[in-house]
Amino acid sequence: THFVHTVLARVNTVSGIAYKDDPTIMGWELINEPRCGDESGVSPCAMRSWLYTAVADLKSLAPRQLVTVGCEGWWGRSTHEMLTATTNGCDWLLDCQHTGLDFASFHLYPDHWITPNSSPQAVLDFARDWISSHAKTARTMGLPLLLTEFGSKLHVCQTAVTPAASSTSIDRRCSAPNIKRSSVSAYKPPEAATTIRRTSAPSFKRESRSSTGSVPHSPVVPPGLPRHKFVEAVLNDCFGPPGAAPDTEGGHISGAVLWMIAPPGYADYDGFSVYAP
Repeated sequence: THFVHTVLARVNTVSGIAYKDDPTIMGWELINEPRCGDESGVSPCAMRSWLYTAVADLKSLAPRQLVTVGCEGWWGRSTHEMLTATTNGCDWLLDCQHTGLDFASFHLYPDHWITPNSSPQAVLDFARDWISSHAKTARTMGLPLLLTEFGSKLHVCQTAVTPAASSTSIDRRCSAPNIKRSSVSAYKPPEAATTIRRTSAPSFKRESRSSTGSVPHSPVVPPGLPRHKFVEAVLNDCFGPPGAAPDTEGGHISGAVLWMIAPPGYADYDGFSVYAP
């Protein structure tokens, strides 16, 4: 609480405006990618209690700025039909149910989350299902949804990379298509920050898809899904292909942020950097 108060009360030395009153600050993430459980020594209930307390505290100090949790999006027992191999001590539906939250957020990193050397089709299927299921659940909560982090290495889920395709190469092909984004102007944040949204997860129908196999191997490009193809597919899953009408059955969300766009010369410490020309 002391940290939150200190940050929000800080005055910008250039503009002279306190952070809590600064109109250029859209909002705050309470914590980046929270996890809990046996390894952390923090129980899911304790973490959720802290989240709910922090939401109310922050909204009381900066009521005109938006608040989200900062979750990766792991499903929990409240959405048992969507559980993956691990919950990481999280339950995305419950974590996002405090009415003081103004939007829900989630992340997408197939390189870390699915089997290495998965086929390109398996990567695309995972991304599509992950985005669609979160979009549908956010809709039941009445919350806008942002994919606040997504990214991949130069070739998604590939463990073997040749020198010609190393992570330090500049991937100039990764340019976003002309995407028609959905509007969130009609959304009004809830006034109260003291109650919990009562909602149940929607039902989901998984489509059966056949794998198309891997990209043909060459001496300089390892098999797998190229990053620029992954980025294009994710943006289309988020907003629809160029010129598409808004999808009322899920899939369309309010925004997406690529991790990460860097200037030339910036160290690519995690293999996910996309370098601007």
